[in-house]
Amino acid sequence: MDAILYSSHTGHTAQYADLLAKKLGLNAYNLSQAKQAVPKHADVIFFGWVRKGNIVDYKKANRRYHVLATCAVGMGVPDPSVAEGLAAKNKITSGEVFYLQGGFHFDQLTGRDRFIMKRFRDTMIPRYEQMRQAGTLEDAQLNMLKMIRDGGNAVSIDNLKPILDFCKEN
Repeated sequence: MDAILYSSHTGHTAQYADLLAKKLGLNAYNLSQAKQAVPKHADVIFFGWVRKGNIVDYKKANRRYHVLATCAVGMGVPDPSVAEGLAAKNKITSGEVFYLQGGFHFDQLTGRDRFIMKRFRDTMIPRYEQMRQAGTLEDAQLNMLKMIRDGGNAVSIDNLKPILDFCKEN
């Protein structure tokens, strides 16, 4: 493995890439800066943030590099079915796909992303609050309510364990 590459919007994806790079003794590069430092077709792990089910910049990374694993970072709670769905939607047919919970900070968003997430918050917060009052809110939904209402950062080295295990095996 030659490098860790990432595309980050609000910093959570970059945090994960930096944590993994330090743990593996590799360098982490923002994809837009990697061209100068990482040779074409190098073996990499790519971290990308999730927007509407798309792993941002995955296709760009996959065209230039040999992506051994793709780590998608979103604000939702991790679940194996999320990684499977992202792999299918993004047409990832080689390498492993992992999903990590990153974080959410509404004040860091701008333009279209801010508009979309405001509508999402305005719709979901009342729905989740109603479920909480009715006693039907599940743990994953409570986690999401807290994230979209209050913001938060779930980045942790502990969340990288499956990826570290993958790296040891490969």
